[in-house]
Order: sequence, then C-alpha cells, then structure tokens
Amino acid sequence: MKRIRQCILFLLVLILCGGLWVGSNRLYFSPEAAFHGVERGLRYGPSEEILLTYPRGDGSQIYVGKWNHGFSVIPVEPYLGMFWRMPAEVSVEGYRSLYGDVDAMLTKENVLVGLSLLPEVTDVTCLLYSMADEVEDLKPVKEITLPVAENGFFHGKMDFPQANAGMFYVGYIEGRTSAGEVIYRKGLDKDGKEYDVEGHQPQISSVGGWAYEDVKERKARP
Repeated sequence: MKRIRQCILFLLVLILCGGLWVGSNRLYFSPEAAFHGVERGLRYGPSEEILLTYPRGDGSQIYVGKWNHGFSVIPVEPYLGMFWRMPAEVSVEGYRSLYGDVDAMLTKENVLVGLSLLPEVTDVTCLLYSMADEVEDLKPVKEITLPVAENGFFHGKMDFPQANAGMFYVGYIEGRTSAGEVIYRKGLDKDGKEYDVEGHQPQISSVGGWAYEDVKERKARP
C-alpha cells in the first residue's frame, strides 16, 4: 500500500513538473492553441476567426486570423511530435490594421489577404506597387482580381521574388458588385488618379500593442 502511494505521488509530481515545463516553454497541444497563445503574448486577441493557413518553406505554418477589423499573422511549428510553438528566430507580423471598408495587405510570404465590410462587394481588384519605384513615376507592377467570400475575406498568392519580400504593397483597391458596378475605390489607380475614402479607420500604436479604433458610420458585412 505504501508503494502504491509513493507511485501515485511520483506520478503527480511528474505531471506537475511536465505542466510547468510545457507552460514555461510556451508549448501547446494544437496549432490553433499556439496561435492564440502568441496573440495573448503580444497583448491582443484572440482572433475572432481563423481565415487562412498556409505552409512556410521551413515546415512551419502561418495562421491568419481576423481581429478588430484587421489581420493577425502568426507562425507556428510542430515540436517534439506532440506540441506546437512559435518558431525560434522567426519574426512575427502580429496584428496589422486595415483602413477603409475594403482593404488588403501582403504578408512576408507574398500572400495577399484582404477584408470587405461591404456585403454587396463580390470581387475586388488590387494594384500592387514597388517601393523601389520613384514617387514621381509610380506604375503598378501587378494587378490581381479576387472573389470575396461570404465572410468578406479574399486572398491570393503573389509571385514576387521571396528575396524582395516587403518591397511591394497594395497601392489601389476597388470593389465591385455581382453586376460589375464599381462601388468602392481607394488608392492610386493605373491612370494616376488617387481616391480617398471615409469609413472604418482602425489605428494601432505598435505591432503587438494595445489596439483601438475610430469607427465612423458604415455598412458592415453581417
């Protein structure tokens, strides 16, 4: 009987030590839990919805979540066959604000992700510009048209060289209805005309910091 109590005590101590080790090393039992754990570590979230996952070349996964009308972009990787964690020595994009009722951004892996708050927008066209171009001679280097899902999300993989990741940005976006009518424009179009919009104007003090928003009246996607 004494040996049984000793074994039970040993198992309890082992479980306690294992739990402390898992917690101190920020390990999780699922990629979703690791994703939300990193968000909490960056002092925001958790994301309202996971919109997209895609693999990186090193075996880790990128999770893209929706939070505060913006995107949370976090890498996670498997560890020791049963855990998930944030990869070491990998930069984290964290929370990125979107501006306007329809907007998009490029992740570091050249995946274009965007959101529309307007339920009548069924597809969008984005023009992408290069930061290396002269300001006086801006010309789009890529145009892409994407369908918008029921939750307002759209995405597409771009073919920019990975070595130049971060050198391109979404400079113009327009939203159209199913009838082909353009009802939203923002940015510098291919003819050099610039459009500004009012609407959702989220702001953030820093990536991973506390975020807040200044919301004007708008038609939101249900």
